[in-house]
Amino acid sequence: MENQEILWGNPVHSWLAALFILLGTTLLLAFLRSFCLKRLERNAKDSPFFWLLRSTHWTAYLAFGLWLGSGFIQLPPKVSPCLRLIVILFLGIQATRWVSALLEGYFTKHDKDLPGDEQGQRISHRVIATLVKVIVWIIVALLALENIPDLQVSSLITGLGIGGIAVSLAAQKVIADLLSSITIRLDKPFVVGDSIRVSGFIGKVSSIGLRSTRIQSLSGEELIFSNSDLLSTPIQNFNRMPERRIQVTVPLDYSNSPASLEKLPDLVRQAVESTPNTRFHSFYLIELADLRMRYHLVYYITTGDWETAQIAQNAVNCALLACFASEGIHLTGNPAADQAVYLSQAEP
Repeated sequence: MENQEILWGNPVHSWLAALFILLGTTLLLAFLRSFCLKRLERNAKDSPFFWLLRSTHWTAYLAFGLWLGSGFIQLPPKVSPCLRLIVILFLGIQATRWVSALLEGYFTKHDKDLPGDEQGQRISHRVIATLVKVIVWIIVALLALENIPDLQVSSLITGLGIGGIAVSLAAQKVIADLLSSITIRLDKPFVVGDSIRVSGFIGKVSSIGLRSTRIQSLSGEELIFSNSDLLSTPIQNFNRMPERRIQVTVPLDYSNSPASLEKLPDLVRQAVESTPNTRFHSFYLIELADLRMRYHLVYYITTGDWETAQIAQNAVNCALLACFASEGIHLTGNPAADQAVYLSQAEP
């Protein structure tokens, strides 16, 4: 076998192969990034893949090329850990850039649809992004420290764990409220402007903060709930109702003529259907009592908005009274006691 020229403990052709892999990998990845970015910039600027490519730095190509190229040569025992540390640092920094790009892209895209007064939600998004970035940086730092020769990180990790437990116990309520705020933002059991019932109180959500949520009650006062307490309580969101069912009992006097009573179902249907945001369901005579007849009217208000529902219900009631007056139909008894209007009518 012919003698091979040795350079720093490796044949020259091994160094050349490693250098070729390093340069080839770096140039190839840079070309692919540039090519894909140009195509995505025209068609999919809001895609996560575009955000990842745009945040990719050339040091990531270099680190990947170093890792591949190092497989063709035998490095000295003192050099190999240093090279591994450099690769981990470069790739770790790139991982933090990717995470930041995904978070920034998602929240920026989401915040475009928010009204101008939703500053609290934008702040929550920034807090979520910061927390995730800190966690990723901690992981990268621990991986880097683990690969530093002659450095024992087990005691450091133990100390951080004990310190973290102490801090979490001292600020348990604050952390619980902060995490609950993040849960509300992501899961969206309600949003600002929704009418909800919680702990027996009914009102409209006015703001969602990092520690508490504020609700404007129907009687006017402001209710403040901590976010953790709010999520531990059943919540009724009235704005998520696709429609509201209204059931009303109509008591009529026996003095009404059979002819007018025969026309009554069609007249009631017309009164309901002529009102915007309503859908007629049924109108039946359900009881012949000693002093009165009882009819049941059921209709739906086809909106989840509380104020619109109240306007529609008022319009239906006025239309019914006008209908009864025009036909000479007389009510009897105590209508207020007989009216059976369920949750969708009595609450927002």
